[in-house]
Amino acid sequence: MTAGAALAYLWAYGSAQVRAVREPSAGNVRRAVGAGILGLLPLQAALIARGGSPRVAAALGVVHPLARRLARRISPT
Repeated sequence: MTAGAALAYLWAYGSAQVRAVREPSAGNVRRAVGAGILGLLPLQAALIARGGSPRVAAALGVVHPLARRLARRISPT
């Protein structure tokens, strides 16, 4: 559980950051910031799972896709 959540964080946050570094347009930087904010959910899930609460971590894992869908309607920044 911990490794999966950490990989989800790296994928969500890292890919947006790489895109912003390669092409630092305003849109890419804005998306990178939003990805960083939304990427906190899998990061927190990884830390909570490592701390011994896999059920709470799983709940955060379930909320992450919902948060991503909401971020399409309302900016997380």
